[in-house]
Amino acid sequence: DRDCADCGACGRRWRLDLACKMLPETPDAEALTVAIARDRLSERFDGAPELEGADARVSKTHRGVAAPELLARIAALETRVDEQDAALRRILTLLIDWIEGDSQRPDLSSLRG
Repeated sequence: DRDCADCGACGRRWRLDLACKMLPETPDAEALTVAIARDRLSERFDGAPELEGADARVSKTHRGVAAPELLARIAALETRVDEQDAALRRILTLLIDWIEGDSQRPDLSSLRG
């Protein structure tokens, strides 16, 4: 299984999920996160090799320290959601005014420009 990790020393086995959690496959194994497992390996073997590239970004993110590019992407998505929310509210307000009002056509000038 490509989504499993085995310990050659003790025979324990874990299945890795998409949230970087290690779920025990053997009765005596405990549930861990990948970051905790890496820390334990680092302690046991007097330091672990430094990760590079995407592995380093994933490791930092799962330790609670998001990479700067992830934070920028999240901020951009939040801004986009706010803009879409404002546009939807304007359209709903126009529809309500049109339904409740006496005029035949809604005033669309605020949408045009």
